[in-house]
Amino acid sequence: PPPNDNAQLNLEELTSLSSSLLKLLKESPLYLTPQIRLADIASKMGIKSYKLSQVINQGLNTNFYDLINGMR
Repeated sequence: PPPNDNAQLNLEELTSLSSSLLKLLKESPLYLTPQIRLADIASKMGIKSYKLSQVINQGLNTNFYDLINGMR
């Protein structure tokens, strides 16, 4: 059967995507963009918004706005 695109990410995926996200934010200060959206960063990472949300919430134990404001 085809993979379920809505499936929960496993720990390995969460860890890997969390690292990729933090690396992206450090190398490219997207967080300085005043109107940055979750979808903008997800697009840069090549993943769906819901997956990025899951990475931030479960992998980093925070939410999008706290993450962005914390980086600022």
